[in-house]
Amino acid sequence: MDVHECLRPTVYACEAKLFYDCHWVVVHQRAKELPFLHSGEAALAKYCKATKSVSTCTRNVQIEQCSEQEKIYLRTVEDGFRRSLDSLCDEKLPASAEVWNNCMNLEALKNCTSKIQDPRNFDIKDPYLETCREEEERLKCELAAGSNCPASADVAKKALYDIRMTLFDIKRCSRPKLDGYGGSGFSTTPAVLVTLSALCVALLPTRQTLLLDFN
Repeated sequence: MDVHECLRPTVYACEAKLFYDCHWVVVHQRAKELPFLHSGEAALAKYCKATKSVSTCTRNVQIEQCSEQEKIYLRTVEDGFRRSLDSLCDEKLPASAEVWNNCMNLEALKNCTSKIQDPRNFDIKDPYLETCREEEERLKCELAAGSNCPASADVAKKALYDIRMTLFDIKRCSRPKLDGYGGSGFSTTPAVLVTLSALCVALLPTRQTLLLDFN
């Protein structure tokens, strides 16, 4: 196929999935470890670099042809992620994470999370909102488990909170207001992501190469 005949994505596509993936691949790697955080400087520097690369990853992604609701969602994810940069790349995070990892009350955490109801028992018909409720309860347990940590763990606690908040945005959940933290973010009824066109996407820069290999 003659590449000159390939229409630009602004003409034919809403690349919401590509935009979403640029953020998800970074946040998901961090979220899998929670409530613990890597304390090694090398590992955290790697994650910080990957976090900063997201803006490059999304630079040429086209979303102008997305629905207004979808664009609001994608911008909410982008704005929330940008607000998390400071804590995820804070030079004090390695030392703070080490304190956080050692000061959490793991017994209290285990006891708290064991009481989280199965989302199917929340009596909420919308499966997305069921997941949101479960995520909120889990965050409450994590913050409570670290409630007696010293001030030196605050940077790590903020990083944990920011990662969780970005997940709330990505999962289309309203950000909860907890322990003095403000709530904001996506709050409308969840909707299924639009079906994306694959035409000529292969001709665009590969997003995966812009992010670090976490394995």
